[in-house]
Amino acid sequence: LLLHGHQIKNVQSAIKDYTSALNINHTDPDSLFFRGSLYYSLNKNEKGDKDFKLLINTAPEKNQFRILAIKKF
Repeated sequence: LLLHGHQIKNVQSAIKDYTSALNINHTDPDSLFFRGSLYYSLNKNEKGDKDFKLLINTAPEKNQFRILAIKKF
C-alpha cells in the first residue's frame, strides 16, 4: 500500500505502531493523520473519522495541509 508517499507493507502493524505513538501523545498530528488514512484504506470509516476529527480540532492552524488532504476523502 502506498499511502501519501510512504510504502506500507503491513497495514495492521502500521496501525499498531501509530496507536502506540498516540498512547504517548494522543494529539500527535502525524500519527492521527496516517492512522486515520490507514483505517480508511481498510474501510473502517468510523475509526478514520474519529482520528481526522481529532486532528482537525487539534491546532487547525498548524495542520492546514493535512486538513486539505482530509477534505479530499
